[in-house]
Amino acid sequence: MVDPVTFKDGATLGSFVIGLYLVIVNLGTWYPGYKRLRKDPLRQVTGILPFLFGYCYGVAIMLCGGLLGWFGDAILWGGSWLGDGVMIYGVGGHRQSVSSTTLTALTNGGLAMVLVATAVCVVVMRRREDARKGVIHGTLAGVLTGIVRGWLGVLAVPVASALNASGLWLPGAS
Repeated sequence: MVDPVTFKDGATLGSFVIGLYLVIVNLGTWYPGYKRLRKDPLRQVTGILPFLFGYCYGVAIMLCGGLLGWFGDAILWGGSWLGDGVMIYGVGGHRQSVSSTTLTALTNGGLAMVLVATAVCVVVMRRREDARKGVIHGTLAGVLTGIVRGWLGVLAVPVASALNASGLWLPGAS
């Protein structure tokens, strides 16, 4: 059994709002309309896949340690700083922590799959110009909203479980 990761201080309401903003903007710009979605759903849904991949990748970054985890923490710190500034000076709110206390940890196989996802992310961003924005926005949104309490933070558990399960086929990973 893997011990869960514990976060002392991380996501704030401000960073969550910034991440939610990215989710809403990307879903709003992608949505093709009911008629087009009904007529050719497969072609229309492929337009949001880079964002969804980036979102899951951003959540996975927050479950990692090392250099990749530090990169995610730096993004979260910047998003918290920006979002808290908007909350305090923009609308007169205050700083409030919304981090989940524990999350499912990644096994060695799950961590290896995060490295594979990193390679896929780099290739997609270098090869497909139209997918670059979706992957970047999705990664940022996943980092900023992936470890919060509540309905959106629940996504970290299936992402970690999928990474751990997909990493089981690697030799020596458990």
